[in-house]
Amino acid sequence: MKHLFLIGYRGCGKSTVGRGLAQVLQWEFLDTDEAIEQAAGMTIREIFAKEGEAGFRDREQTILAEAADDVQPTVLALGGGAILRDANRRVIQRTGCCVWLQASARCLADRITGDASSAERRPALSSR
Repeated sequence: MKHLFLIGYRGCGKSTVGRGLAQVLQWEFLDTDEAIEQAAGMTIREIFAKEGEAGFRDREQTILAEAADDVQPTVLALGGGAILRDANRRVIQRTGCCVWLQASARCLADRITGDASSAERRPALSSR
């Protein structure tokens, strides 16, 4: 196994669990949402506003492909929708193991509403 990919809904703990796993395994860690923001010089919310979801997903696909090509074993926390693209699923299947983190709806809602930076940096979960 070359990489470990963590997937799941927003708020399920991908970043937190990923950082801990990377430390225990003594691997690198990459949060793809953070990498996208850093490369773009804007928040995910701003990317969605300027480029739409398709623009964000294109950026996500690029970051994922580049990270997967790295020879250093890495724990990657993927955005909640990364797994929806066929190209991303192929990269994951080819380069590592995928783990789906889950939490109850109540837990997810509590975590999302309790994280002020999430509301500032990420688009709303719905249009309402």
